[in-house]
Amino acid sequence: MLKSLARIFFGFVKQNNLIISVLIVIVAFLFSRLPFFIWVPIVGSSYDTFEYFEIVEQLNNSILPSISFIPIGFPLFCYFIILIH
Repeated sequence: MLKSLARIFFGFVKQNNLIISVLIVIVAFLFSRLPFFIWVPIVGSSYDTFEYFEIVEQLNNSILPSISFIPIGFPLFCYFIILIH
């Protein structure tokens, strides 16, 4: 009886290994992000948001911005989006 159940289970896993792998990744992702969505359900802007756009404005005016604490990735992303727009 136990051998037949094991054979059925492993046969199912062998036939659907991609689906099972995707489900494992999705469940792990959702489980790790669940506390954030419970305790912080709405994402807002903070006081430093304007500093990012100040850097973008400096890049638009061909001024080399002084970046001390802000990583340059997000302002460059905004700059390229504004260029495309």
